[in-house]
Amino acid sequence: CSVESTARQNPNKTIYFFMKGFSGNLSQYPEPKYRVIPLLSSMKNVALLPLNATELFDDTTLKFWHRKVNPEKEKFWTHVFADGCRLALLWKYGGIYLDTDIISMRPMPFANFTCPENAGTVSNGAIGFSHRHHPVLWNCMEDFVANYIGDIWGQQGPRLLTRVLKRWCQTNNLAPFIGKECNGISLWITNRFYPIT
Repeated sequence: CSVESTARQNPNKTIYFFMKGFSGNLSQYPEPKYRVIPLLSSMKNVALLPLNATELFDDTTLKFWHRKVNPEKEKFWTHVFADGCRLALLWKYGGIYLDTDIISMRPMPFANFTCPENAGTVSNGAIGFSHRHHPVLWNCMEDFVANYIGDIWGQQGPRLLTRVLKRWCQTNNLAPFIGKECNGISLWITNRFYPIT
């Protein structure tokens, strides 16, 4: 389990796991019907929290997009919604976001980072910002709204982060920055998060 491995590898960091549809009341999720929620809630450094999108997007440029968009007409709604949530969470609180298909094999340094997903695209599935309100995240949220195309997979995710980082690094090619830092953001090597492709 991604959350469990991250919690075990980072025992001195709190792992916040936000879930849409979760009430926050753990007694509503008894074993044996629910196994994962009781397991994760028993870990001392894991906090399970309900995801309230209206509250989360408040005070961000995503607020008006979220009010206007019709999820039933969106081809990739789950992905687009998750892309918006990770940007807003990192903007408001700072920290590290990892997709739930990433298994942690070692502790995570608290830094500003991402990594290439493939040769030409930056991943938004493993991204960190050491403090809240980083300007790159605000730029991402503005780009999210300005260049919104919900029926193109990755437009609001990896493609968005790639567009914004190219502007941030003032380059058309991020390849020379892999394994290095660009204006305070490290572009870690792909194998750090994606050793198996």
